[in-house]
Amino acid sequence: MQVTVKLYGSFRVHRFKEGLGHYPEGATVQAVVVALGIPLEQADIVIINEQRASIEHVLHDGDVVAIFPLVAGG
Repeated sequence: MQVTVKLYGSFRVHRFKEGLGHYPEGATVQAVVVALGIPLEQADIVIINEQRASIEHVLHDGDVVAIFPLVAGG
């Protein structure tokens, strides 16, 4: 299946801003994060098709996934 992946913040460094990925049916956001070499504990916010989702969410063909890193500040 084909999924559009959008990365934000530090996740874009040495990766991409937006790209198409091909993943097996039943893949989760976690599988995408791992495939991109992003530490799971750093993937803080996941948006799928403009709605908040968990990292365990099962993806479907044509989904748009946005992944945001932890943000520090005070």
